[in-house]
Amino acid sequence: MNNRFLKVVVLVLAAVLSLGTLTASAARSIEVWAFSSVNDLQQLIPQFEKSTKVTVHLVAYTSRNDRNTALQQLMAGRGPDVVIGNLGDPELYSSLNRLVERWNQWRFITSKFALRDEATGNIYALPTGIRINGIAIFKPAFTNSGLDPNRPPASWEDLAQTAAKLTKTTSLGRQAGFECAWDINVVEDFLTQNNGRVVSEDGRRSLLNSQPAKQTLAFLAQLFQTSRDYQHEYWGNHRYNFPLEAPMSMGNSSQARALAGIGQAGNVHGAFAPKRCTNCSIAPPASATGYIGIARTAKNSQDAWNFITWFLSPEISAAYNAGSYNLPPRLDAANQVAKAQPLLVDWYKLLPNARIVSYSGRGYEVLGAAFSSRDVESMFRKVLRGEIDSAVLLDQLHYQYQEALDAAWAAERLR
Repeated sequence: MNNRFLKVVVLVLAAVLSLGTLTASAARSIEVWAFSSVNDLQQLIPQFEKSTKVTVHLVAYTSRNDRNTALQQLMAGRGPDVVIGNLGDPELYSSLNRLVERWNQWRFITSKFALRDEATGNIYALPTGIRINGIAIFKPAFTNSGLDPNRPPASWEDLAQTAAKLTKTTSLGRQAGFECAWDINVVEDFLTQNNGRVVSEDGRRSLLNSQPAKQTLAFLAQLFQTSRDYQHEYWGNHRYNFPLEAPMSMGNSSQARALAGIGQAGNVHGAFAPKRCTNCSIAPPASATGYIGIARTAKNSQDAWNFITWFLSPEISAAYNAGSYNLPPRLDAANQVAKAQPLLVDWYKLLPNARIVSYSGRGYEVLGAAFSSRDVESMFRKVLRGEIDSAVLLDQLHYQYQEALDAAWAAERLR
């Protein structure tokens, strides 16, 4: 009798413990705050919940007021486990150093785009996507002109020659082989793409009168004259509508959206970043499109980290970025990109050489003021048309930019 009673008790206890374990497991959850659109993420989260049995409570803060409210809560110690977005303050995050050191996938992540605390060097947020600047191509236009779309121009000289071959005169007028916004900012685009800079790394010295800058502007004038009408109303009237206006166009991976918008898919979109010379190095400028990290308010750090590693896996990161035409922030996702968004295959090939172009202090803040005057605009047109030498414009820009930099740093010291 006693043995039977004991067996019953043991069975009841086992059932209770099993139920308790199941209940505890079912109760696991994390809260995720996103400071951007969550449409793509909402569709993916059920996969994480199914594989981990962890419930995700997703909250979106998309307006400025929502963001400010969320920041106030975080500063008061009330917040989520995971943050998707850049809060701007490392103190609102937990350090990821120990976690990434033990993560066997860390070697595949584009870690140079991670957010680090300047004071400690600690990593506190990882990139959710990458956008690279380069030149987009419409492959059918290459084929129609007898060019191989899978062998885009490798150097500036090749680019000019290819632009000339792709430039056509139609009943609607002249269609340029290469297109861009044709404003002074394109100088920075080409310069930074070839390891140049417009300002020193400490943000104090203008480099606009450097030899690389002068070579860049002189080349752009050649490129303009190769593929544009002399009297083309490009200033302010140009409709930036790739690929309908040009087979090659300066931009980034989001230009694939234009192709998708007109029903183009498959192997019709390419990308490349031409080098200044055949033996020169190439480093197309890129930036992170968002960040993900563990909030300092996290109550479930382990599952928060599990969510981040899942989010940054090849399949999920490729799927998450496909809708916005950005690249996954890892170097081993070529197959996943080809499956999720075939229009981005060539852009993804640029990722290993991508670099961040950063400007210290006020180095970039005052650049716009130096570029935006009417005199600069007028002189830039004349340079493009071959009416004045590129060095004349850059010397003037250098003087204006350096003057603005000196004033900005002086104001900084007075604070």
